[in-house]
Amino acid sequence: RLNRYFRRSSELLRHFFALRDLMEEEQSPGGAAPGGKDEYERKTARIVSGMEGVYREMEAVRKELPQTEQGEIMRKMCLPIMDQLDWAFKLHRDGTGGGGGGFMDVEEIF
Repeated sequence: RLNRYFRRSSELLRHFFALRDLMEEEQSPGGAAPGGKDEYERKTARIVSGMEGVYREMEAVRKELPQTEQGEIMRKMCLPIMDQLDWAFKLHRDGTGGGGGGFMDVEEIF
């Protein structure tokens, strides 16, 4: 399962940062990128939604792991992936879209 979460989150993060680059390129002077701001924001919202889903799944799996040494190791191995997603959520909320457009920090849900 951990391998699947790693691959899924890596792919979502790759798309997230690629779209951020395109949005920044479009905002630079004389750098109108094809696609338009609305389209980029729509795609980014879908990607962030996917990242939220992965984060929530991982949080649920971490809570279900047994209270054994192996379970503790797996919990710790999930944290770097979740930290990467959390940083992307913060970038989205604080940087892209001027305040996040109603984006909610995933940690507040749990």
